[in-house]
Amino acid sequence: MRKNNWAEKKRDGFSLVELMVIIAVIAILGATAVPSVINWLPDYRLKTAADNLVSRLQQAKIQAARLNAECVIFFDNAANSYHLVSGGNDGIFNGPPVPSGDDELLHTGLLEAYGNGVRFGPGNATTHVTGGAWAAGADPWDYALGDYILFDPKGILFETGYVYLRNDDGACIAVGTPTLAGAIVQTKWRNGAWD
Repeated sequence: MRKNNWAEKKRDGFSLVELMVIIAVIAILGATAVPSVINWLPDYRLKTAADNLVSRLQQAKIQAARLNAECVIFFDNAANSYHLVSGGNDGIFNGPPVPSGDDELLHTGLLEAYGNGVRFGPGNATTHVTGGAWAAGADPWDYALGDYILFDPKGILFETGYVYLRNDDGACIAVGTPTLAGAIVQTKWRNGAWD
């Protein structure tokens, strides 16, 4: 009987043809994935910025109660940043500007660090979360105090409202405090409405 030498032969590694097929498959998968990642990245960065702002608002609420002092998130539209500030030794927020008096700066969040043009603003949103159209040149927040959110020494909000973050694609996420109890939420502008 004749033996099949090919079947008995131990195969080590890949042949050149097999290697070229694998490289071609990887290249095709990469070429189809890159556009998806490029389209997905700006929204991901905006969502990350909004999530971090939510975390800082929660931190302000907790710190206010822990330190028995007013804690504030102050928005700086010109510098594209926000600051977490406590009332310092006397427990009273003296600013803005941040910090002033004995206020203590606890954290600064730089929106430009997220890339893709993340900054304050309504993006493509045509209305505020609470209703009403955007006025030209309006501040990118709804708080009556102006450019800050204040938690009293018990962690209770002084007022309700939203701050708006956008990216270069015009996507918008609103981060806000809809109740005085201090619930912190975020909502996204999708298909002409807040979701």
